[in-house]
Amino acid sequence: MPQLLCHAVTLPKPHPTRNGYLSNVKIRPLFRPSHASAGLRFLYESVLGRTWKPVSSLRQRMSDDLEMRGFAAKTRASYLRSVSRLAKYCGKSPETLSEEELRRYFVHLACERKLSRSTVKIALSGIKFLFVTTLRRDFTLTGVAYPKKSKALPAVLSPEEARAILRNVEETRHRACLSLAYACGLRLGEACRVTVTDIDRARGVIHVRQAKGAKDRYAYRSRGRSLTLDN
Repeated sequence: MPQLLCHAVTLPKPHPTRNGYLSNVKIRPLFRPSHASAGLRFLYESVLGRTWKPVSSLRQRMSDDLEMRGFAAKTRASYLRSVSRLAKYCGKSPETLSEEELRRYFVHLACERKLSRSTVKIALSGIKFLFVTTLRRDFTLTGVAYPKKSKALPAVLSPEEARAILRNVEETRHRACLSLAYACGLRLGEACRVTVTDIDRARGVIHVRQAKGAKDRYAYRSRGRSLTLDN
């Protein structure tokens, strides 16, 4: 056992062991779990200057459920943040909330704070995951539904505007990445993960790996950007 975690205490009289050797030493741990928690709290608050917030068993269970189901790191953080805000608003643990209290919270988000649909949807998805998956409760009793999806038209750049933006990018690598994202309709993270082996010049396609939802897909490669990528 490491010497930093334990020390030896000499007993008054030696006691024989099963192997026939004399043993007068008893190993006792230096740190108990409560002492370790206090030490971590002191380090977190005094050294790092942050507020100590121990992880509750419910939060840990939800975090484990999210990770076991393969959710992305950003999604897990968003879901856990949504549940933390719910607990802060209600002033108690989410597992003790009633259906009416949950409904009132979403009325507060959508009607009083007038948050966007995407923000309310993320909060609803995270809290629903907690109640349905972690707590095994029927979330439909709350009567809370997903906000209606809006149908706004996106702002599309003209070819001249896109060329003007790309001309101002001095770094060749950055210009190639942005050109690839614009020509093939890739997300920023997808374009950053593309490697040379993912580009199939013969067929004119790009293998997009681990796209949204951890799914691979193919994107067609624009001929107008072939020279930039090849260089």
